[in-house]
Amino acid sequence: MLIYSSFDSPRLQYTFQLIFSDILQVDFAITQDIMQYNSYNGVKWAYSNEANLNGLVFKTHPLLSENSIKPQDLSPVKWKNYNLFFPVADNENLPFDPFAVAFYLLSRYEEYVFVENRDEHDRFQLQHSIAYQRGFYREPLVNILAVEIAQKIAHFFPEFKWELPPFTTLYTCDVDIAYKYKGKGLLRNSISIVKLLLEREFKEVKKNIYAILGKQIADPFEIESADLELLSQKYNSLIYFLPVSKYGKYDKNLNPNSLSFCKLIDKLKVFSQIGLHPSYFSYKNPKLLLNEKNRLESILNEKVTLSRQHYLRLSLPETYRILLSAGIKGDYSLGWSSDVGFRASVSVPFYFYDLSKETKTDLKIHSLHVMDVALYRVTQSKNEYKAIIEQMHNTVKQWGGEFVILEHNSSQFTFS
Repeated sequence: MLIYSSFDSPRLQYTFQLIFSDILQVDFAITQDIMQYNSYNGVKWAYSNEANLNGLVFKTHPLLSENSIKPQDLSPVKWKNYNLFFPVADNENLPFDPFAVAFYLLSRYEEYVFVENRDEHDRFQLQHSIAYQRGFYREPLVNILAVEIAQKIAHFFPEFKWELPPFTTLYTCDVDIAYKYKGKGLLRNSISIVKLLLEREFKEVKKNIYAILGKQIADPFEIESADLELLSQKYNSLIYFLPVSKYGKYDKNLNPNSLSFCKLIDKLKVFSQIGLHPSYFSYKNPKLLLNEKNRLESILNEKVTLSRQHYLRLSLPETYRILLSAGIKGDYSLGWSSDVGFRASVSVPFYFYDLSKETKTDLKIHSLHVMDVALYRVTQSKNEYKAIIEQMHNTVKQWGGEFVILEHNSSQFTFS
């Protein structure tokens, strides 16, 4: 397939690569040579506002030709059941530029512009996103637009073939606190005992005493080998993200060098990949994050290339630049902490585009679609909880891509 564009830019190359190669799985080439385009006999179309172009033409919004970050006019454009944005004039195919819409969502453009819309953990908030405000935050709109584009092309060229990306499922777990009782040592368990006595939780006091004495005790946070085996049969792959930071207000895991933690790692490695769960303050601290990555690599005796931020704390582009500089290749932090949905409006993994540098990077982003903590906030029962998981699962299955869920080992309900 040949595409004529009146301009070239990193934004255009990035967006077309994602839509045609990653989603539609189509080979394509882009040209600015109008003579080459006119003489080409295969599937072709133009992305341009130039007059006198024959055949299929998608009109352009300026966004993909720009190289600056500024507030954009997001006036609503009605299309099917959606209120989208970036209108174009005199376009017989679509009343908006689908490529500009896709880039705005994929690059997280709004998170660079609306920097004041942060919560108490310095996270961009769902209610300030265009996807939430226009009602499509639980849909992979970029995939939907890609299919619409493919159907337009196929209408002009019946020989044009495309297909949806394969559907896969990925179970991920953040092990914020490996055990409720075990492995915490005399000091931490003693402090817990004092608090529990004041709260008159005498059964819990007994369990903490047993933990101090080293007696066998059922621990509700423990990850059992049998559960790991069941999960590995249900999902295409598993990733457990482990914290190795110092103890603090927001970081309460075991000592990473403790026997209990090392035994847990040995158990997990049989069934799962291991990723880093960087500490609360690491998202803007390159030295801290690198130290934690090196510590986990030393414990595992292998390279660590996967990561998910604690509390999903992201500051763009700073956090992703820190991960890249530390050698992280895949990040799983891009999701909403308050609800389920598609933060980048896409269901396939994609590379982080650094808007401030106007360049595609080597950091692959695996969007998070469902998190247990968020589900607690939007559901009232276990049945409702599971119904939303199934709904999101089926949505990704419909459009193709990677369905990513996040559970904590201390979760009230389970995905298993």
